[in-house]
Amino acid sequence: IRSQKLDQMPGNVIKMVFSATLTTNTEKLHGLHLYNPKLFVKDSVKLYNLPDKLQEYNINVPTAKSIYKPLFLLHLLDKLHNAKILVFVKSNEASLRLAPLLTIMIERKMGTPHNVLSVNSNNSKAENKRLVHQFATSNTSESNQVLITTDLMSRGIDINDITDVINYDPPISSQQYVHRCGRTARAQGHGNAHNLLVGKGERTFWSQLEKDISRNVGYEPIVSTEQDESTVNVSEDENEVYKLCLESLRSQNSRDWHVL
Repeated sequence: IRSQKLDQMPGNVIKMVFSATLTTNTEKLHGLHLYNPKLFVKDSVKLYNLPDKLQEYNINVPTAKSIYKPLFLLHLLDKLHNAKILVFVKSNEASLRLAPLLTIMIERKMGTPHNVLSVNSNNSKAENKRLVHQFATSNTSESNQVLITTDLMSRGIDINDITDVINYDPPISSQQYVHRCGRTARAQGHGNAHNLLVGKGERTFWSQLEKDISRNVGYEPIVSTEQDESTVNVSEDENEVYKLCLESLRSQNSRDWHVL
């Protein structure tokens, strides 16, 4: 109350609001109780700006290989070292099943050890808070720290040392993509965003989504690299073990086990 009263008198309180995607909702802006507000916009001809030191990688997954998408994610995780990684999925169900499947694959020696956690709405608020704190304070010297989540974690979470964001499922909008990517490359730091795009449909959607996004001068998106090609390869031995992992997951929880 005291702050709001002082706001009516210029010079007593200075409020500064920073946002990658500032709302145009007049009711929300009015609720900030700003006195004689001024808007400063970063020079851009597009709606949103990504962090200057963010590097993006698009990994194209053939539609015929979409069933192996969790395995491709594990391949990608194996290529990252001493990393703290947020993995965004499209739904609570996907988070619930992807985390245990990755754990099963790691236990069967399909990939190197990673510490995999899942924040989801099936957990209590206290449990999710504990998991976020565990992730935020975790040490990456021995293994990658991986947190699988929905867009619950795309805003309002202040963890400065996240090295990588993986969009396992594409965001529904350019605004959502900016919020997800904003979890890394914070405060002029470096960070990476990896986008798994399945088939022509998701690649076309991506090309439309990125039209609203402004990037650093000289930015050139990495769409296809040798790393990407190796990520989407599946050996015969991997195929057999992966099928066993899926069966193990299905035996643990048969309801909607295929939502991956």
